[in-house]
Amino acid sequence: MFADQITGPFFDVGRLLEMKYGKPGRDIHQVKPGSALNRPQDLAMAISRGEATYTMTWLDGENGMVLPNELKKVELNVMGFSPTQALLTLTYKFKNYDGCLSEIRAEAIKSL
Repeated sequence: MFADQITGPFFDVGRLLEMKYGKPGRDIHQVKPGSALNRPQDLAMAISRGEATYTMTWLDGENGMVLPNELKKVELNVMGFSPTQALLTLTYKFKNYDGCLSEIRAEAIKSL
């Protein structure tokens, strides 16, 4: 899997998110300096081994950012699994996440 097969979709989705939410507070797309996995065909493996990071994050309240619809965080990431497999993830976290998680845990405990 070559880098453009990963970075193309990453930056395409990132640009769409920028149009909706503005410039991300965190925008990292790099291979660690000195990594042996620095060839274009190595990007998925580099990501899977923690040698490369591709992430964009929008965080409500960070640098004056105000996210709509009770969103707390929007995050775009690339996860690598092997030299030929990578996955683009888009995560939305809402402000009521912690409360929801507490309710889920309480229900799970009651069912034991």
